[in-house]
This record gives sequence, C-alpha cells and structure tokens, in this order.
Amino acid sequence: MTWLLLTLAGSIAAGIANVLDKLLLRKENLSDPWTYTFWSGIFGLLAVLLIPFGVVLIPSVAVCIAFAAGVLFLVGVFFFFKALQRGQASIALPIIGGLTPIATYFFSTLFLGDVLGLGEFIGFILVVGSSFLFFGIERREARLQSVMPALASAVFFGISSVLKKMAFDHTSFLTGFVWISLGSGVLALGSLVVPSARRRIRSVLSTSGTGNKILYLNNRILALGGTVLITGAIALGHPALVEAVQSFKYIAIFF
Repeated sequence: MTWLLLTLAGSIAAGIANVLDKLLLRKENLSDPWTYTFWSGIFGLLAVLLIPFGVVLIPSVAVCIAFAAGVLFLVGVFFFFKALQRGQASIALPIIGGLTPIATYFFSTLFLGDVLGLGEFIGFILVVGSSFLFFGIERREARLQSVMPALASAVFFGISSVLKKMAFDHTSFLTGFVWISLGSGVLALGSLVVPSARRRIRSVLSTSGTGNKILYLNNRILALGGTVLITGAIALGHPALVEAVQSFKYIAIFF
C-alpha cells in the first residue's frame, strides 16, 4: 500500500499548488497558460543533476516511451492551466480529477492489458464518482468554460500516466523519472523556436514583480514535490487507481 500513501501525500501538495496556480493565473502579467507552463517544463531539465546518482543505460524503446510520457504530461499541464484560467479551481479540478482516471483506465487496459479486480473497480467507481459530485454543484455557465481544456488535459494526463508505467516496467524509478522530466524540459525549451512564445515569455519576465516570481518559484517546488510522489506511486501501483485517489486533493481546495 506504499503507492496509496505516496498518492495521498502527493495529492495534498498538488492540491495546495493548484489553488496557488489559480491565484497566480488571475494576475494579468502571469495569465498566459503557455508561459506559465513553460517554466514548469524548464524545471524538468534539472533532472540531469540526478544522472550521477544511479541513472543507467536503458533500451532506446524505453527512452522513447519515458520521453513521450514527459512530453504528453507537459501538454496536459498546459490544458490544465488553460482550464484553470477559464474557470474556478473548484470547477476545473473536479472535471480533470473525474475524467483523468477514466482516460487512464481506458489506455492502461488498451496498452497494458491491466484490468482491475471487482473490489478495486468498485472503489475506483466510488472515488471517481465523488469527483463529479464537486463538479455538479457549480454553475452551468462556469462549467462550460472549463470543460473542453479540462477534457483535453484529462486525456493527455491519462496517456502520460500509462506511458510512465510502461517506462517503469523497463527500468528503475530514478532512470525513468529523469527521462520523463527531460521530455517535459525539451518540449518547453523547443517552444522557444516560436517567436510569439519567446515574446510572451520575455514579457512575463520583464513585467512580473519580484514577489510574484518568488511565489511562483516556491509553488513550482511544491508542485514538483507532489509530482515526484505521484510518479513514484504510478511506478508502484495501477496508474488508474493512483489517478482516482488523487481526488483527495479536493480536501485541500474545499476545506
């Protein structure tokens, strides 16, 4: 049950970070979702510092799987921030929290052949259903603003979680984590070839106050801690169950 403890701890950190993300995205000079996502991905390049601590050579197929998991994860993060920008955190997060486990279970069944047992499946349905309860109590007009980017986020997160599990089946956690992080970092770095992206990133750097930058940095560290814990849980458990249990993060949001 180590995966469950890791998921709960990671969900608390992620839930708090998500609320702070929403507060930061309300600020005019931080409201661009891709610019916000860019720095989240750039932090992934720091994973190279972990190479001396046990990263080993793995087959090229495993590298590609892990790298793709990181790329798709960052795309999911972009749509996640897009959903937060368009609606309240208490709206976007239950949508993503409810749909991501469903997408993850679908893709894990398709690519991994993993099927939950009866008891696990009942628990899965109950936890996922509770996410939609939070979604149902919000205003309809607010829900519609967030549903499309939230749906896209859920799909990309679902595929990414399954690819992470596939990568960890071929290598150690540390090696897999480094390649996943590099996938996110390279995608973020590659976006700099787009002139409009460079201008938006430069604009945020020049107009954001020191206080906002410090708050953003600390929040990314908190979010990174949550990501590491949840990624560790995926390595140990069923990715769909891990995604379902992440509904625990709503306690940090609503209470």
